[in-house]
Amino acid sequence: MPDFSGEPVARLDLRVGAERLALQVTGVNNGVMVEAFGAPEGVSVTEVRLKPRLDRPTT
Repeated sequence: MPDFSGEPVARLDLRVGAERLALQVTGVNNGVMVEAFGAPEGVSVTEVRLKPRLDRPTT
């Protein structure tokens, strides 16, 4: 599934029992970026909208 910026994205549903863990894997330049997020029970991980998180400046 592509994200809103057009990058290729895959989401893995790792929910078991009461756990809510899911992963989003995004293809970037020469590798991938993995982000963990919570997904409520009864909602598909593809329907969850994540808020963008900006990295702090390194300098």
